[in-house]
Amino acid sequence: MAYIINGILFLLSVGTLFYAFTNQIEWLINLGAFGAGFADCFCFAVALSIAGKWQDQGISLFNFGQSSTVAIFCTLYIWLDLEWSLFLYGAYLLMATIIVIAYRSVLDSYDKK
Repeated sequence: MAYIINGILFLLSVGTLFYAFTNQIEWLINLGAFGAGFADCFCFAVALSIAGKWQDQGISLFNFGQSSTVAIFCTLYIWLDLEWSLFLYGAYLLMATIIVIAYRSVLDSYDKK
């Protein structure tokens, strides 16, 4: 549930940034950037707690995945407009949410052992 709430917060932040950049509203750009940064930190904390269930290997895998994802998406901004970047962020968020929901029962059964 926390992951879904974080996803909604992130999408609202990116949508706010899109609107603010399109209309050149500086205070709204700052608010959107704050929301996106907050969502990123929140996602990091949630993912660390999930990765902690797999001990050191899970945390290392999570850190590698996060670093790679950020690097790839930041690089895409060189060639893509904000609209396409927003679409890719949404698709990635949807994929990640589906994966977490699909494997939630696996994580819950791991806790019971």
